[in-house]
Amino acid sequence: MLHARAPLKILACAPARPLAERVARQLDLELVAAKETWFACGEGKLEILENVRGSDLYVFQAPVAPGDPEHTLYDRFVMLLHAIEAGVLSDAQWVTAVVPYFPGARQDKRKGRTREGISAGLFARCMQEAGAHRVLAVEIHNEAIGGMFHPKECSLENLFLHKALGPWLRTKGLQGDVVASP
Repeated sequence: MLHARAPLKILACAPARPLAERVARQLDLELVAAKETWFACGEGKLEILENVRGSDLYVFQAPVAPGDPEHTLYDRFVMLLHAIEAGVLSDAQWVTAVVPYFPGARQDKRKGRTREGISAGLFARCMQEAGAHRVLAVEIHNEAIGGMFHPKECSLENLFLHKALGPWLRTKGLQGDVVASP
């Protein structure tokens, strides 16, 4: 059964602002006003400065942000959790986390070592517990990570850019070029 979606709103954590702005521009939307604060002890918080009640809120975060050397992947991930929870507590109807890089995705199984955590599952449960209804990520190598979310609470949408990027690159007539990613 399909449900009518609420009005779309886009919220950006600081490192993901450039991507969120490009998406908002394509959709002819303004970013939701928000204030990200970092304290001297290293803690952070995010405050939504406008009404998002009843909206379909997309929260953008870039866990890996070379332009933000002051904060770690873990700092940015916790800020994402603050943003998700702020959306939920502000009564957004749907909250979708947009994380181009899924933290812990390469730590999705123990490979015979029984005394280590499975980071992909931990990150998935944290986003779900913060209140995300859906998580959008890019090119996660193991589809099984989607099973680390409880299906009635949160789902993973794994976007494969090569399906769109490959045909586009072929139209450019490039010869001998290589596309690589860390």
